[in-house]
Amino acid sequence: MCGVAGIWRFRGGKTEDELRDLSNRMIASMRHRGPNDHGYTILQDVCVALAHTRLSVIDTSSRGHQPMTSMCGNYVIVYNGEIYNTYELKNALAGAHVRFRSKTDTEVLLESICEFGVEKTVKMVNGMFAFAVFDKRRKILWLARDRIGIKPLYYGLFSHGLIFASELKTLKEDKSWSRELEKKAIVGYMHNNYIPHPHSIYRNIKKIEPGTLLRIDSEGTSKLIRYWDANKELQSSAAELFSNSLDAKRQLSSVIEDSVKRQMISDVPLGAFLSGGIDSSLVVAMMASNSPHSLQTFSIGYENQDMNELPFARSVSQHIGTNHSELYLNSRDLLDVVPLIPTLFDEPFSDSSQIPTYLICKLARESVTVCLSGDGGDELFGGYRRYIDIAKLSSLLTSIPGGTRKLLGRVGQGIPLSIWRLVMGVAPNLNRQGGLAERGQAICGNLSRDSLGIYSAMHSHWLGTEILANIPYAVRRDVIDEEQAKFGEVLTMSQMQYRDLLDYLPDDILVKVDRSSMAQSLEVRVPFLDHRIVEMAWKLPEEMKLVDGSGKWILKEILSEYLPRRLFDRKKMGFGVPLDSWLRGPIQEWAEDLISPSMLRKHGIFDESVVHKYWERHKTGKQNLGYWIWDVLMFQAWLEINCTN
Repeated sequence: MCGVAGIWRFRGGKTEDELRDLSNRMIASMRHRGPNDHGYTILQDVCVALAHTRLSVIDTSSRGHQPMTSMCGNYVIVYNGEIYNTYELKNALAGAHVRFRSKTDTEVLLESICEFGVEKTVKMVNGMFAFAVFDKRRKILWLARDRIGIKPLYYGLFSHGLIFASELKTLKEDKSWSRELEKKAIVGYMHNNYIPHPHSIYRNIKKIEPGTLLRIDSEGTSKLIRYWDANKELQSSAAELFSNSLDAKRQLSSVIEDSVKRQMISDVPLGAFLSGGIDSSLVVAMMASNSPHSLQTFSIGYENQDMNELPFARSVSQHIGTNHSELYLNSRDLLDVVPLIPTLFDEPFSDSSQIPTYLICKLARESVTVCLSGDGGDELFGGYRRYIDIAKLSSLLTSIPGGTRKLLGRVGQGIPLSIWRLVMGVAPNLNRQGGLAERGQAICGNLSRDSLGIYSAMHSHWLGTEILANIPYAVRRDVIDEEQAKFGEVLTMSQMQYRDLLDYLPDDILVKVDRSSMAQSLEVRVPFLDHRIVEMAWKLPEEMKLVDGSGKWILKEILSEYLPRRLFDRKKMGFGVPLDSWLRGPIQEWAEDLISPSMLRKHGIFDESVVHKYWERHKTGKQNLGYWIWDVLMFQAWLEINCTN
């Protein structure tokens, strides 16, 4: 895995020394992504600089150095990722008489581009990637990102030129663009705890969307090309539903195993994350069945037994026979990691499982350079409980006539939060989850809207964004309307999975894994996100995912061929953290400093009275509002590092 960056001044204006200096600063900012090698290429005649840092995984020799130039001399590439069908691509090039100088997938990708062109090549590739390739003859730069968005790529396109990089901190080495915050991004963050693509926290910087190419010419004219359209591909798959569960199980098992085997290819030590859940256990079991050596596996846990998965992971490890490493997260770890988060993620990001993700990556890097993960299984095979609960609620509410729903909504919204809290307090098991009073009122506020409003009320955070002090209502409405435009009236489980595949997976889960792992110079691969598996998952009817109120039925059936059911057939725990107790304990002082009245007034993003109300209710134990508070804290921490004069 690597870091890529570059700059193009369309009408010149930078000397070779200036381009060289900027390239070196960009490289320095992303050396954690590639500590083994680095380099840059300057094309002075067109005022282009391409920079790269390398984490050597396949062919660790100097022959894999980047930027790399094609055999024909016309294309120059900087590339981050892994191509898993390299052998097939080489066969496709057999008639092109390519003399390969290395065993790297970089060179195979580059020569495929030279032979077939960028657009055809990306459709042929199976892998995770983000790359930039410059066509010297036609003076065209291509930026590309993989189908699911596993690898990141940011860019800024201005009248004077283009900049791009794997991380925002690298773009900030170029001082020619303003750091104005994007208001839509702020609203999106407060709804979701991440910033949805194509936005970044900065108005002038975007994210290359998953499954797209961006073509830029020397005049600065750009064209966005969607080479993998999730909507079309998944609709096409859904039109060919499996009718036989045994046939579906056989085909899916075969493709998952093939993906795992392809992703085990490495010239450096390899391991896997193991939570003891269905997804990671299946990946590890398939790895073990295809490896002559004992696997390295890694798990993390807590003293809070309600959230501690270590015993389950340990049992799976013992059955399979892996060389297992464990880490118990303690207060010292917490205090060490929390201040690092804004520098790791470069923009506000508040999925609190970022903490254990970072620490398990740190643990794994002590032994291996590559890890396989079970990420993606929940989104593809119906693993989240919210899919079931929200689909039932949506079906119930949308069956109520519109006028009645509006009346119920007005009545519910008119009930003071104090009464909602009193009602929820009667059911302590519900109240323990935190924020249910606010969610109940929010659901009522969305009864007159379509089903996505109900989904947002159940799943999102600061729905009304009443906490934002200076964001116009029109901006908030635009963000909500953009989200609602993607979905129909009835919110089925498939629609929720589709939303998560488009937004939650690339903008939350994969961001969390990429930044946490690359901060440790660890490559993480995700076998379930092979696009063949993604497309096959949409061929499964709901009854092959959901049985007796529990998701991932078909994965459980496959896993039962490797492990006894007693080791995995249990209630889903998830990769949560005891955030509520942390905020009342080891990180309370840190939190109070960030949301003190003076700090809130200093940055002016949040309404001081709203933050104070939520914090007091949480701190005194009246409600568990840790996730809402965490959103504010992560933004404040980011502001303090990035926006302090």
